[in-house]
Amino acid sequence: GVAVALEETKPYSWAIFGMFWVFLLYTVPIVIVVGILVGLIPVLNLPMTVLLEYIFSLVGISALTTIYGVAVEGRELT
Repeated sequence: GVAVALEETKPYSWAIFGMFWVFLLYTVPIVIVVGILVGLIPVLNLPMTVLLEYIFSLVGISALTTIYGVAVEGRELT
């Protein structure tokens, strides 16, 4: 469960925390720019929302997969 996951990733907590901030720092400006663009051209709202959600989901899943591979499977980052 959650306790096992926390224990497995404990040695990587600062790296995970850093990944969170990197994700946040590149996400916020993108969302702001897209928000302004959608405000100017409302018809882009749905396509841009779908595109951003898709991209952010892929990045998030990739990060989680990498954390799992390193923490649980013992893979090395190269």
